Amino acid sequence: AFAAMRGLPFQMTGVGSLIGVHFQSEPISNDSDLAQSGARASRASDLQRLMHFELLERGCYTARRGYLALSLATTGEQIDRLGDAIEAFLSEREPLLHALDRV
Repeated sequence: AFAAMRGLPFQMTGVGSLIGVHFQSEPISNDSDLAQSGARASRASDLQRLMHFELLERGCYTARRGYLALSLATTGEQIDRLGDAIEAFLSEREPLLHALDRV
């Protein structure tokens, strides 16, 4: 909701406890909707790496490729910290995300 309210090209998809991070505005309903190419794919990949490192700085581990996994051991406090860290990243990097839509 945070990204959508700001018109940012950011979505999360998942099944069960597995979550994928995607830097795109277009709706995602199947894997073919994830196809990006050229400069856009390169910039989306750069944003995934940047988010990975910034979340690490905030105490949240994610895979560099934009993958998250939750487990039964994940506490509400940890989920809140992750949500806050993602919102902070999106807010601080909003100009970069909007630039992705212009590629």
